[in-house]
Amino acid sequence: MNFSITITDWSARAPGLETREAWQTTLNRGLNIDGDTPYGKLKNISNLTARRLSSGSRLALDCALDITTRHSPDAFIFTCRHGELERNHRILSALAAGDAVSPTDFTMSVHNSAVGQLAIMLDAPVSSTSISAGEDSFQQGIIEAVALLGNGFTRILLVDFEGKLPEFYLPHASPHWPYACALLLEKGTDLNCQMRPLKDEQPPSLRLPQSLRLLHYWLGQQQYIDIESQYTRWSWSR
Repeated sequence: MNFSITITDWSARAPGLETREAWQTTLNRGLNIDGDTPYGKLKNISNLTARRLSSGSRLALDCALDITTRHSPDAFIFTCRHGELERNHRILSALAAGDAVSPTDFTMSVHNSAVGQLAIMLDAPVSSTSISAGEDSFQQGIIEAVALLGNGFTRILLVDFEGKLPEFYLPHASPHWPYACALLLEKGTDLNCQMRPLKDEQPPSLRLPQSLRLLHYWLGQQQYIDIESQYTRWSWSR
């Protein structure tokens, strides 16, 4: 599979990386993220709203609102491998202990709660999609965006995010720290991507999130980057 896309705006949050200037510094020192580094304050969400959201959803909405203050997307795509794992772990732990389940945790535990909250906050009755596709969740979100752009949509807001992993799941997944990356996508040929199967190759055991790696590549001067998952290699070029 081959496709092309253009990124016209972006916003991202990760430990120690909360401004555009901070992300620019990673071009010189590499994308080495320390999960214990503080995040800084949210810029676009009130404390009252933030208290109702999980760690990943807070960052996702903060980045999404950062872009929607400058643009009017006609579709939202949120990608998240694990969804509201923090809430679901609390729910399962409460049920196992015979305790009452938090009404907020129950209400906000579905995978599309973050994109639903964005639509409510913006009062925007636009097309919205929530995607979970394992390690390739972000890349599958890109493919969804390409499909929408080919069917009449003009600006797609794609937000990839994860929340803090509960300790129970740490041996089975990474990274353990919350992050969010919001991209405004339009038709164009600035970035080209070719999808190929990994075949018998062994991908690296520790990988940074696909969206953050693509953002870091796009901000820099590198001509090519390969982003691998368990089964697929996504080869990006300018």
